[in-house]
Amino acid sequence: LFAKLFGGEQPNEQGEENEGEGAEKNDIELRERQQDESVEAFAQRVTRDIYVHEIHKLLGFSELWQERTPPKPLEDSIIRDGSARVLEVGQKPASPSSSAASDLGLSDPYAVWSLEENAAVFMRSICLLYEHYGDKLGSLAFDKDFDLSVDFVTASCNLRCHGYGIPMQSKFAVKGMAGNIIHAVATTNAIVAGLIVLEAQKVLMKHDAFSSTTFVQHNPTRGRLMQCIAPEKPNPKCYVCSKAVLRLSIDVESTSFGALADEVLCKHLAFQSPTVLLDSDILYEVGDDLTREEVDNYRNQRKKMLAQLGIVHNALLCVEDYSTNMSTMVLVQHVPEKKGSNDGNGDEDASDGALQFTVEGKVPDKGEEEEGSENGSESDSDDLIEM
Repeated sequence: LFAKLFGGEQPNEQGEENEGEGAEKNDIELRERQQDESVEAFAQRVTRDIYVHEIHKLLGFSELWQERTPPKPLEDSIIRDGSARVLEVGQKPASPSSSAASDLGLSDPYAVWSLEENAAVFMRSICLLYEHYGDKLGSLAFDKDFDLSVDFVTASCNLRCHGYGIPMQSKFAVKGMAGNIIHAVATTNAIVAGLIVLEAQKVLMKHDAFSSTTFVQHNPTRGRLMQCIAPEKPNPKCYVCSKAVLRLSIDVESTSFGALADEVLCKHLAFQSPTVLLDSDILYEVGDDLTREEVDNYRNQRKKMLAQLGIVHNALLCVEDYSTNMSTMVLVQHVPEKKGSNDGNGDEDASDGALQFTVEGKVPDKGEEEEGSENGSESDSDDLIEM
């Protein structure tokens, strides 16, 4: 119905009944608003067309109601009373963000509206949609976050429920059904999202000692739905947790890849046969099983500047050494080289021509990784969110 009135499915200008094969007996035929017709009069006419005339048309098909209870049309007094409330409220200016329910004083989303209130909300919704969204008629669609469309759908559903003897629902319930919302899931997601933000604030404020892992429980324990425990140590079996991250400050414009491999990776970080990856591309590899073409290619790579290979500011390199079981991530930070200054670590030869760089962090040795693997084998906690 919302699409027929305000979306791409336009009402019939003449209001003729559908003809031809496949025409449904319960199709709703609506006439467009006339040029000299006020929006309040149009809303009242639409209400009568749908909930009075169309019901009488259905009652004319007696074969439909031989084994089930026939619907009942909406009383004309209900339409008149609802229209009077709409005319009274319509004298006050309304903003585009206002909803029909709030205009009529129906602010409780959990309350079930009376029949007169549903009729008033239905007609007031039509008025507001035509007044504030007239330029979008023909392209409007129901959205659970568009309060005016929820008002319209709630009122129209309840008026239909009344005609067929179905219990009417609150706006909150209709919003959940029409928007396909599972309230328990949406509420739990909101709680977890708030907890994640709180843990992120602790990290940004450097309050790591107060970080915690929180479980949202299905059944309360001692009256509590949430249980907080100290966060576990990084799981060495987890691909992310097991990777050490180093910060390398170096001049990517004037440093060759060969200097990076020899001076930083092999000499400073003690890699023996490093394999360097940028995203999914292998930039450098050492080994006896390489083909001649690969050896020539990697030899040429060593002569290029880092920036030429895509190793620019904030580039993240993955460095692995299968011969020593070492693995680390290197975050490259571009720092222009200073002529005549010592290298960033302060423990290299300060003579002219020495490579200038700074490395923050360390690569875990094999003993640390094996120890962590033994501790992590008892409990695999990949499903925990560690902040």
